[in-house]
Amino acid sequence: MEEITTEKGRECPNCYVEIKGKPQLCVACDFPLEGTRQEQDKFIASKALLLREKQRAKKVIFEARIILFIAATFELLAGLYVFFQSEDSLALIISLVIFLVYLLLGFWTQTKPLTALICGMAFFLLLILAAGMIDPDTLTSGLIFRLIVFVLLAKGINSAMALNKKY
Repeated sequence: MEEITTEKGRECPNCYVEIKGKPQLCVACDFPLEGTRQEQDKFIASKALLLREKQRAKKVIFEARIILFIAATFELLAGLYVFFQSEDSLALIISLVIFLVYLLLGFWTQTKPLTALICGMAFFLLLILAAGMIDPDTLTSGLIFRLIVFVLLAKGINSAMALNKKY
């Protein structure tokens, strides 16, 4: 990569920020301006790897967000089913509240993914425990679905933690 020289001075070949003086590194992106070709190539490769890891982490977080929306939908449908079967309006209201919490957590993952996913996981586990205390038979029902939700939320939390560490 060669530096671009303009009337104002030179530009970083990586981020195109105007460079004043003769610094060793770009003040904007830390590109090794005075480094060897190998050092410059290594810098570009590491940035590309970081970008790929960031994109993968965002994909996993997106999948966890979808799980929260799916859990919200299942809760709403279950509440409607119970309501129409037994006309239990309290069960419907509780299901609507749970639906709204999951829905809000899903939207919150767009701005604060780590916090939202941790809250979503805690809420999910709290609901399982509460249902198990009311009726212990519910602890084993839907176990595969619960495991899938747990694993995908855990992967989302892990990816969000990785994003927070690196960026």
